[in-house]
Amino acid sequence: MITSGGYAEGLKPNILVLLVEPESRGKEQTRAREILDELLLKADDKSTALAWRGCQGDCRSSAKLFVLPALLYGKQPLVNGVVHYQDWRRIPVAGDSIAAEFKKAGYHTAFYGGWKMGKSAPYDPQSRGFEEAYDLMYSTPADKWGRLEYSSTPRKLIPAAIVKAMGGEKPVFGIIEQSFKLNPLKLVSLLKAQALSEMEKTKRPTIIFMMRATVSYPIGLSDDHKETYHSPVSWRLYHYGLKSGYLVGENAIKSSQTDWELHAGLRKLIGKVDEEKIEFRFFNNTLWPANESPDKHRHQGSLVVGKGYALVDGLELYPANKNLEPDLTKPLDIAENQKLHSELLLAHANWWKKARQSLRDTRAFSVGVEDKKPTQLTIVDWRPSKIIYPDGASPMYKPLTSQKDLLGILKGMQSKEYRQDFPPYSGSWSVNVIRAGRYKITASLLPKEATKPEEKTLARLLGGQAFFKLGRNKVQLNLVKGASAVSVLVDADAGVTDLECWFTGQLALERELGAFFVEIERVGDKKFDLKAKE
Repeated sequence: MITSGGYAEGLKPNILVLLVEPESRGKEQTRAREILDELLLKADDKSTALAWRGCQGDCRSSAKLFVLPALLYGKQPLVNGVVHYQDWRRIPVAGDSIAAEFKKAGYHTAFYGGWKMGKSAPYDPQSRGFEEAYDLMYSTPADKWGRLEYSSTPRKLIPAAIVKAMGGEKPVFGIIEQSFKLNPLKLVSLLKAQALSEMEKTKRPTIIFMMRATVSYPIGLSDDHKETYHSPVSWRLYHYGLKSGYLVGENAIKSSQTDWELHAGLRKLIGKVDEEKIEFRFFNNTLWPANESPDKHRHQGSLVVGKGYALVDGLELYPANKNLEPDLTKPLDIAENQKLHSELLLAHANWWKKARQSLRDTRAFSVGVEDKKPTQLTIVDWRPSKIIYPDGASPMYKPLTSQKDLLGILKGMQSKEYRQDFPPYSGSWSVNVIRAGRYKITASLLPKEATKPEEKTLARLLGGQAFFKLGRNKVQLNLVKGASAVSVLVDADAGVTDLECWFTGQLALERELGAFFVEIERVGDKKFDLKAKE
């Protein structure tokens, strides 16, 4: 029996998506590609059903670091809410990903590699639809404490996990993000051997989809880098054990002009059909401050491509080439092309309505799903501080993305001169209180897992006061000098609100220093069922 996806019942193919590092990383990436190419040359001529087949092509991505969310959700990054690659806006808005769809279709879903899109629900891999995740992400404060370098343990476990998954009762849908600590040569050799092994044992077909994005630098990142609206993505599609006509989705993948369109091709592998006709494609590769309105940057750095033309920054019109780039040598007079200009502007306005909704999403973390199960929040996901001074200014809130840098700040603060010069520094989080109740909030400068003698010294608070602000509830209490953490109990209503915790007495002139680590957990029902007052 053949299913709507085109595969024999019970023999759905294993599908592995391999996101490899740019070729600039070295010769191993090129050799990894060559290994797969060799499979085509050594195809079994006696059996058209058991032969490696493949095709290749290229498309465009907003940036290398945005390929994964584009592939997961089938949307241009801004429509996912993805603007930056370091602060809280690196996290796509919550929603069902392609992994969740494959899971519903009977697949075992797995992620292997560096997960940069949130460590707590609803943004962790499990919340995105992956049943299994081996995270190679380096040592951000949101990662397991003490991983000052890449850990070798997940790297060693990943090959065994892939082998186990492909040998399971269910077909596997896996995304492998090949960071520079995951050897591509060994990885592809493993995939080749395992695919052949599984075909011999179970006759289950295997599809390998390999993508490589070229490094590009978003507009506004650095004057030293070339600014681009998008970057090339090359892809190769290999399948073993399938007659070429059975590979549903191949044509959709071949016709994709952007990485988010590849999403539709992958969905067709399980019989999902996207009927939407793409007439215009939109790019916006500008990084803007998180405390500025997205609308201010609606046209800056924007590119609209459609009907053979390209609109740049909403103001300049050019013919478009096949690579979705404006031909800057042939500017068009907008006065002579008003109808075309208006059409492109209207298309951009309609697209911006969708993007704007996601850009305004606060990426709230879920708290209180279960009693006494804390949600950890860290400086990695700081949003702008809610502390407002009389002149309208606020503390600096730049997130820290490495444990090493965080320890460097705390070491500096052992010096009176350093504390004297350090500016007010604090940030907030958006939290979604799932259930009203009594919540325990614990704030600190280091997590409880920081147990080395030097770390214990750095974690000690110098006295002063602690402030906890959850929505309109604000609690203030004195700090015990030498304490490493401070906790309060507060009542909270269900819904999305802001949380910020900070200390005074750690910096000169009573300047605020935000808590770098906060745990919040529901501990019971409300004690006082009263509405907070301003």
